[in-house]
Amino acid sequence: MSYPAQLYHFGKSQYLCDFVSKGHISFGIADCFTRDRLTKGQRDDEMKRTIIPSTKTTSVLVGQNLQSAQTLKNLTSIKIGFGIQVSYFMKCFSLDYADEMYQDVGGDLCIEISRVAQFFERFEDALKKQLPDWAAFAAQAQYWDFAHIPEWMNQRDLMFFKDSAKYSCQKEYRIVLLPPDNFTSPKKRQSLYLGSLADIA
Repeated sequence: MSYPAQLYHFGKSQYLCDFVSKGHISFGIADCFTRDRLTKGQRDDEMKRTIIPSTKTTSVLVGQNLQSAQTLKNLTSIKIGFGIQVSYFMKCFSLDYADEMYQDVGGDLCIEISRVAQFFERFEDALKKQLPDWAAFAAQAQYWDFAHIPEWMNQRDLMFFKDSAKYSCQKEYRIVLLPPDNFTSPKKRQSLYLGSLADIA
């Protein structure tokens, strides 16, 4: 798997104090990213993706089967939601440094991860030892054209797609944690400790 050349971790110093010394990563559960206390740059509905296709290029059919379906006439707008049906946790980084990020996340500190491959080696090792039944995926967030309906998109794809390009300047790179099927914990955060990152961050 290929990794980006650098990653940037923006946030409040009070929460990032043990990121370098202990490699502490705190993942937030996705359904809590609509909380009012988050900044506008952080807040989003991470359990649903919404598209608004044009009525000029999109038809809506109603019927018991395709052969008998009828086209709805005189539609003024169409809004379609794609729901994510599984619980997941996520942590966001940035691919580039930008001063605007401090305001977007309400932070005062940025930590650069300069050796990303080594970071993920330690991450994978920590995941196997601390959360052996969990899965993890990492990728750059994709900002789709929300005027078009995406094809062949599965649940995992939706976790990395954003239905608004408003904050695409953040160049978000996210790590997603998937708990096991029997996960029932009410916890809103999940920690992982990679050990000291002083040599790579």
